[in-house]
Amino acid sequence: MFDFVFLFHLLIVAGICYFAVIYAFGPVPNAYQGEILQKETTVLDGGLLLVMTSLYRTAGFALFAACLGYLALAVGAAVTDLLWAKVIMLVMALAVGGPVAMAANRAEAGTGVQTPWRAVVGLTVAAILAFIISVI
Repeated sequence: MFDFVFLFHLLIVAGICYFAVIYAFGPVPNAYQGEILQKETTVLDGGLLLVMTSLYRTAGFALFAACLGYLALAVGAAVTDLLWAKVIMLVMALAVGGPVAMAANRAEAGTGVQTPWRAVVGLTVAAILAFIISVI
């Protein structure tokens, strides 16, 4: 069971890192957000572009930190079977996954532009399943 749960955690880490790379190093705005802004005929230049770039980079590197923390807890929980580490990983996943998925879903519903809320829900569900499997 250890290997299966640990693989779930590695999948989650990979997903978090994917989003971290997009926001830390990708173009501003990214594809779906650019599409939303084009629908509103928003021109990104000057201060607005600087603010958005700052927010993207901050979010990206915060996600890298979350990724490293999650990975460290996953390794610790897998090696030592500590319940508190498993609970913290679950809380981390819910604290990030829930609000991000809801915000992206609202943006999609309001604009008709497809957002990554499904991927976020998938990663959050994987974390929930990993927790459940690890404690039974």
